Order: sequence, then structure tokens, then C-alpha cells
Amino acid sequence: METAIAQLKEKRLLAPRALDAIPAPRIAPLIRSTGYYNQKAIKLKNFLAWFAGYRYSFARLHGVDTERLRRELLAVSGIGPETADSILLYALGRKLFVVDAYTVRLLGRLGIIGGGESYHDVQGLFHRRFRGGVGEYNEFHALIVNHGKYVCRTRPRCAECCLSRRCLAYHQQGADAAHAVAG
Repeated sequence: METAIAQLKEKRLLAPRALDAIPAPRIAPLIRSTGYYNQKAIKLKNFLAWFAGYRYSFARLHGVDTERLRRELLAVSGIGPETADSILLYALGRKLFVVDAYTVRLLGRLGIIGGGESYHDVQGLFHRRFRGGVGEYNEFHALIVNHGKYVCRTRPRCAECCLSRRCLAYHQQGADAAHAVAG
């Protein structure tokens, strides 16, 4: 992501108007490092077309109800709940928890969710139980992402995990290992 941002910055394309003024095929090579860059360039153009309706003004967005903005963002081709909520939380300071693969993996391993819950259900769990403000939502999500990238990975590093005492997956892994040795 950092490489793509640096490329856009070098070409003076970080301003929404400037980026919207060029076609997706010219954006794609600049964001190549993000993977799926051709599709992402199109999705970015779709978002910018929506943002143009607000004259590329964050100030105009601040005056709009969160639910309305979320509905509008979800109607943009290529924007799903995670992206919409990321925009609302990180760019606009709205109190919405972002649910991503790291969140689902961590909560599943801790036994807090079973794994079949919808995005809305997992987000609702946070909204009901976590009393923090926008800053805390932002930080908590960032901590989950960091933990998921470096510790609670697809192949977890349980020995490094500060949550292992509470983790059902860790205890199950220990039981499975004990059965394998005994068997």
C-alpha cells in the first residue's frame, strides 16, 4: 500500500480531483503493488465518481448522516461493508467498527463467535459491548489487524500470543498435540 501511495504522490495524484481526471488504465500501473490493480483502479474511479457528487469535499460529507453515507457507499460498485466502514471510521471519524478477516479469525479462535456470523452480526457485537469512542474504535481495530498479521496468523504463533490463556484454539491445539503423542 505504501508503495502505491508513494507512486500516486510522485505523480501528484493524491488529490481526489487530480486522480479522477485520469482514466483507470493510467491509474492501474501506479497501484500495481496492491495486487488486483486493474480492478482496484476501476473501483477507485467508481468511488471518485460518487465523491464528485459531494464536490470532493470532506466538509460536505461531515454534514451527512452516517447511515445515509453508508448506504450510498455500499451502492458504489466495488465497495463492500468493510471498505465503507473503513472510509467512515478512518476518513470521516464515524463510530463504526470495521470487521475484517483478522477480526473474524481472532474472535473465532477465542470462541467469541462461531464462524458463521454475518458482517452485521459481528459488528453489532462490538457496538453493543465496546463503549469506546471513535479514537478507541480506530485503535482497537488497528491492534486487531497488527495482532492478526504478526501473531494470530493463518498459521498462528501461539507461543507469542498474549491471549493464549483465553484462546480456545490454543487449548484445542494443545489437546490435539497431546492426543497425537499418546496415540
